[in-house]
Amino acid sequence: MFTNFVGNKLKTLRTYAGYSLEQLAHYLGCEAETVERWECGAEEPKLTQLVVLSKLYGVSMDDLFSGVQAESLVDEQVREEYKHEMWLNELSSRSVKW
Repeated sequence: MFTNFVGNKLKTLRTYAGYSLEQLAHYLGCEAETVERWECGAEEPKLTQLVVLSKLYGVSMDDLFSGVQAESLVDEQVREEYKHEMWLNELSSRSVKW
C-alpha cells in the first residue's frame, strides 16, 4: 500500500509546481479523484505515472520514495533555480567584445 509519507510528498511537490488536482490529472490522463487518492495514500500510481511525476517535478524516482522530506527537495530545486538565474544574470552583464 502506498504510504502517507509518499502521498504527502507528491502533494507538496504538486503544490510547489503550481498544478491543481485537475491540471495534473488531465496531464496524466486520469481523474482528479485518482490523484487525490495517491496523495492521501489510499491508492498507488502506476509506474509509468510515477516516472512522469518525477520528471515533471524535477526529482528522481529515489527522491519520491526516500525518507527525504519534500520540502527539502523543493528547497534544493529553489537553490538550483537561483544558482541558474544568478549565472544567467552574470553572463548577460558581461560585455563581450568581438
